[in-house]
Amino acid sequence: MQASQGAHELATASMQQLSLDGRTLSRQLTTLTGVAMSPLLGMGLLGATTYLQAPAERRATLPWHLQPWAWGPALLLVLCVALKDSLLALPGLSVLKKPLDAAEVVENKVSGAVAMPLVTKGAAAALALPLAGAVASAAQLVLPTAHAAGPASAALSGAAAAAFYGVGLVLAAGAFAAVWLVSHAVNVLVLLSPVALVGTALKLARLTLLGFPMLCAALSPTLGLLVCAAYLALAWWLAGRCFRLLVFGWVSSMDLLLLRWRRQRVEGTAVRAFAAELEGVPARTYGTLTRTEAGAVDFTFRPWLVLPARTVQVAESVACVEVERGLLWPEVVRVAAPSREVLPLVRLPPRYRNLEAAVAMAFGALPVRQAAVVRGLVVAWRWLTAQLSRRHPSKVVEPVSLRQ
Repeated sequence: MQASQGAHELATASMQQLSLDGRTLSRQLTTLTGVAMSPLLGMGLLGATTYLQAPAERRATLPWHLQPWAWGPALLLVLCVALKDSLLALPGLSVLKKPLDAAEVVENKVSGAVAMPLVTKGAAAALALPLAGAVASAAQLVLPTAHAAGPASAALSGAAAAAFYGVGLVLAAGAFAAVWLVSHAVNVLVLLSPVALVGTALKLARLTLLGFPMLCAALSPTLGLLVCAAYLALAWWLAGRCFRLLVFGWVSSMDLLLLRWRRQRVEGTAVRAFAAELEGVPARTYGTLTRTEAGAVDFTFRPWLVLPARTVQVAESVACVEVERGLLWPEVVRVAAPSREVLPLVRLPPRYRNLEAAVAMAFGALPVRQAAVVRGLVVAWRWLTAQLSRRHPSKVVEPVSLRQ
């Protein structure tokens, strides 16, 4: 009778512990998801709220990332980014948008790397506690009371807790990385977007999605866990595509910030490139475009940058392809003979901007064509300079149509 009553009390205590750990887990996963979606904003808000809610006598003992000198500049930088997105919509300032968007891509990587170890520790402990508590309770129910209180049981419980914490740390780090990858893709899409309004809409959507799990967790821990689980499932599904966007954004942003096209040289018969519309190759896969001795054009890449290299044929002959000028990203395209339809094959990084002629010569004197957007801008610029010219409009020569 006493043994049955003891087992019942142990089960009740275990359920209470699991309930407490469930609320902790909901809070920690919500924090992890929010910080991963916007590391700078998430760490700033986390530090400010924790510091302001802590008693005055305990504030000095808080970790460094919860101190005002850490979260204050973070929130100030978030405000500067918001002002940047608003002010660059004004005429005359749009020329600064792409370099500053590239700087924001780099900042998001740095803040994500700093925030990841800070928030994954709490989530790992929250994941480990329910599992360790359940296993310890089961062991105490199965093992005799004399053995359950022995040193062997204590050692087993300690080893299990350490093992569960290690598993929780791996899972928390993987969850943070997956959510951050999807969120970082928004920064890359803003960098790629030619319209500022699209980038603003993407950032507002991300901000809305960031606050939704926190609202759900405040209403119900179970609802918060379900929403976080849905976010994590979607992030794992999109991880591969977002990783390619991460590489694309990193290479492009560094080329833009360092003005690499001013120092870049085209040597040999190989250039770095991103896949566009190649059969069997995901879009934006980073690799090398080469011309073979037989005159064909190949694209070589490593999946996830580290797996064994693969090579696919882009064109059987260089006579099938052309180099197209772009505003920031030149392209190697195939032009269909009857309809003159342009099919982009690979996109070159910004380091090859203004080097389209050198790339064309390296691959065998390929034709160089203007992209449709560039043709429109050139014609518009010539018209505008003609209207502002001091010469009589009748003496202004009409702009010559560019070669297709």
